[in-house]
Amino acid sequence: MPSNEFLYRAGISGIILAHKLKHEHPLDFVDFTIYEKNCEVGGSWFENVYPGVGCDVPAHSYVLPFEPNPNWSKCYAGGGEIEKYLVDTVDKYGLKDPIVFDTKLNGTIIHDEADVLINGSGILNQWKMPDIAGLEGFAGSLSTRLLGTKPEGRKDRQLYSSPDLGVGQSLPRHHKGWNGKNFKYSEEEKAKFRDDPQAFLEYRKRVDCSVNTVYRLMLSGSEHNQMLFDAISGLMHQRLSENPDLIDKLIPKFEIGCRRLSPGDGYLEALQQPNAEWCFEGIDEITKTGIRTAAGEEKFDLIVCVTGFDTTFVPGWELVAREGRRLDVEWKKVPEAYFSICAGGIPNYFMFNGPNCPIGHGSVPQMISWTADYTLKWLKKIAREDIKSVVVNDSAVRNYNRRAQAGLKRTVWSKGCHAWYNNGQAVTAMYPAAIEDIRGEDFDIRYNNSSDPFSYLGNGELEWEREDGADLAFYLK
Repeated sequence: MPSNEFLYRAGISGIILAHKLKHEHPLDFVDFTIYEKNCEVGGSWFENVYPGVGCDVPAHSYVLPFEPNPNWSKCYAGGGEIEKYLVDTVDKYGLKDPIVFDTKLNGTIIHDEADVLINGSGILNQWKMPDIAGLEGFAGSLSTRLLGTKPEGRKDRQLYSSPDLGVGQSLPRHHKGWNGKNFKYSEEEKAKFRDDPQAFLEYRKRVDCSVNTVYRLMLSGSEHNQMLFDAISGLMHQRLSENPDLIDKLIPKFEIGCRRLSPGDGYLEALQQPNAEWCFEGIDEITKTGIRTAAGEEKFDLIVCVTGFDTTFVPGWELVAREGRRLDVEWKKVPEAYFSICAGGIPNYFMFNGPNCPIGHGSVPQMISWTADYTLKWLKKIAREDIKSVVVNDSAVRNYNRRAQAGLKRTVWSKGCHAWYNNGQAVTAMYPAAIEDIRGEDFDIRYNNSSDPFSYLGNGELEWEREDGADLAFYLK
């Protein structure tokens, strides 16, 4: 039966699914539409354009699985380069046809019908402003980083930062240009990547193997984790040696990896420049002209809030489903999904990068590709079997999450630091297992013809069997 599928957002998830439906697994019975709130593809990479924005995963690992890029300029690519790569890839494969741009989803009511809604909006798209008294009344400029700039005429600037900041690096040491910092690829290296596919593949495999070994470092109490802590702590001690007062304030005591490790070349050095000051007092309130702490009030022209994104996994639009169930209510304390892809009580609804998706280690685009493969299996089943609705059972969601949290206790992500990998009650952004095939026993499946759920079999004949000269012994090889 024909089926309508709707995906929200044309970021990496939407691009990968669009490529699969057009080139890898064309389904002529699926009418597929992508709604994108922006005027261009790219998702987070289109929206985040602040100075220095980039990816903290090696570029050769952060690629669309069907389009490796031999031309990355450096190990960790900048946001502009990533966005151009995504736009160029979409144009190359003709993936804009199903995209409706400049269309923001405000709300959805999911009924029990064959249409499928796929949430590809991801996690890092809803900026989160801090809950500080007076913030909305600030008369100066306000942006999403917590950096205050003093009024013009003063030569110095002041940095307000939370007291638990830390920085770490995980770089591919196998590269000859590695020296503890980001590095550029030479023209000779890029030419070899383009001209020698086997050498390029071998290099990409080395990079991905390096990225994937990060998981071993994230096992709590392990020798590998302690070695990583000692290495990063030693590096930070070295870089803060001129200002020992900062050591206790900036080097975390919790197990390394509990908060996301990210390349931060120049960050500690910037804090120690003559035009930077530090304040580790809590902010009492934002006044009309500046910031007030226990140390007093300072005037600022600009406040930039480095408080990140809303990582509750609740969709950024109103979602109402069967019996009035709502994720903004059910996920208010702890978001619980089924293998990060399905939500209890929400029929015909699938997610990319849902709760407990593996975004802390490994290649995120590859993970998204596997999620797309799983979702496509459901799309085929729904369309071919004339299914009215499919929804994961609440008991399966509970049992899976009970097992997931038990499995994650052996990792550093469960060790109590304040991080977006956990919300203080559970690990919400990591993955303890794997899924490939549909477990039908975990779902409530309802058919359009409930009295005859096998009606999709028809009379048992296939259309091609009636054609003259049809190969009725196709199974013989």
